[in-house]
Amino acid sequence: MRKYVFFLGMLLGLVACNPAETNWEVEALAPLMHSRMTIQNLVGDSSVAVDPNGDLILEIQGNALPLNLDTLSAFRTLAVNDTFYWDYPAITIYPGIDMQLPPIYMNFYVPNAEMVEALMEGGKIDVAVTSSIPRKMNFRYSIPMARLNGQPIGFSGSLAAWQPGQNPVALSRSFNLAGHKLDLRGLDLKGSNRLEILVVPSIAAGEEPLNVQQGQALFTISTQFTDMDPLWLRGAFLSQDLDIPASMTAIPELSKLSADAVQFDRASLVLRLENTLGAELKVRPRRFWAERSQTGAQVDLQHAIINKNVWIDRAVWNGGVGAPAPKTYSWEINHQNSNILDFLSALPDKIGVEVDVSVNPMGNTAGFMDFVYPDALPKFSIDARLPLKFAAQNLAFSDTVAWTLQETEYEALKSATLWLKGETMFPFETRLLLEMLDGSGQVLDTLIQNMVVPSGQLNPNTGQVEQAMAFNQSVELTEARLQVLKQTEFFKLRAFFNTPPGGNVVSMKSHYYMDFKLVARAGINIGFN
Repeated sequence: MRKYVFFLGMLLGLVACNPAETNWEVEALAPLMHSRMTIQNLVGDSSVAVDPNGDLILEIQGNALPLNLDTLSAFRTLAVNDTFYWDYPAITIYPGIDMQLPPIYMNFYVPNAEMVEALMEGGKIDVAVTSSIPRKMNFRYSIPMARLNGQPIGFSGSLAAWQPGQNPVALSRSFNLAGHKLDLRGLDLKGSNRLEILVVPSIAAGEEPLNVQQGQALFTISTQFTDMDPLWLRGAFLSQDLDIPASMTAIPELSKLSADAVQFDRASLVLRLENTLGAELKVRPRRFWAERSQTGAQVDLQHAIINKNVWIDRAVWNGGVGAPAPKTYSWEINHQNSNILDFLSALPDKIGVEVDVSVNPMGNTAGFMDFVYPDALPKFSIDARLPLKFAAQNLAFSDTVAWTLQETEYEALKSATLWLKGETMFPFETRLLLEMLDGSGQVLDTLIQNMVVPSGQLNPNTGQVEQAMAFNQSVELTEARLQVLKQTEFFKLRAFFNTPPGGNVVSMKSHYYMDFKLVARAGINIGFN
């Protein structure tokens, strides 16, 4: 809120500087608050477009239903710890001779998919080798099928001889996975969802030979993958029905409005499904509904798409770092092929979606060339264009304005009359309320109640309001109301718009507004020497 008390402040300064000996009562007209309402203020400027005729169009966009895949959950954190025991009869191991150990398998348990390749955008590998061998040991560690620019992840290192009574000696390394390509077929190139780790230990040259007993623990290899973030995955998705719970999408543009009834004369809504998955989809929309949270009212959409199977081809992708080109299927819903006018009549602040989605309903027809790009998952989206041309009953707009008069300014008011003055260009009859609120937003008193403002007059030749209609109403500021005013921190102005009796739907124009000012005509004591 703006505070218009400069003139009052000057008068208060005179009172403070001059002891009162003679008093005169004068009248001062001081604006105390100002508010202007437009459609853009209420639904957001970014959501309102203006067509060539000056009519306002409410544009709504939103993601109605992201289709998440549990396939990706296996690529977040994965760890494997292997302790090597000598499972053979006692033997003497000589320095410089490599021990041939079996591979360590890292299995990615991927639900409903056989992945054969992944390009990593991020992630980390932590490796720790611990030894309980009383000899200096050399280690070669590698993950042959995890490569960056053709080079596999790996390292060579040494561990000091372990001393009895001490903790095992350790060797650790870390690797950034960004940019690495993982071949998940394994070393034989025949599998899926797995990597192999190769570790080649040997006793360092110059050390004494080591006598190893059957069942003796030699060393432990720990490998942990964390924060894994694949840019893409390739393989085969098994035929599956996705578990997709019903989803609600907020429409904040309409949630700011409330009305007993708003009747649009036309509207259009596009529901769009973008398949960015490298697999075929079978989609069956079960239900779309509009919901108003305040009332709990729901209206189901009636359209030919409901309970109809739609087949959507796989996305197109070149295997690089760029996102796939989606295959898109869209449904245009308008007032001629659906009940969208009823769907929107309650000014819904949410749209609900229930849909069945099947992946690869015909099986693995692509020969392990299915793919998923996690940063661009399939989704339903909503694009709506609602011409703001309607009839309304109790369409409610509101504005809350801060109130910051100081105690000294209240003391200067001996008596006052408050006036709500303004002008309107809205083509609606308006009922106004002006409420006084405390700091928590609770209503202390109603300053103006059920003030009726006539609608702006439509020019019959142009069909729009071209001249503002002025209005005003006075309120006596009694001593009791003045005390309430001292507790007031906000004024809430509420306007209820109604189409005039017998009126048809009217278009909202970009130049329509309603302007309010609260002014005080006050008697003030001024003292002079």
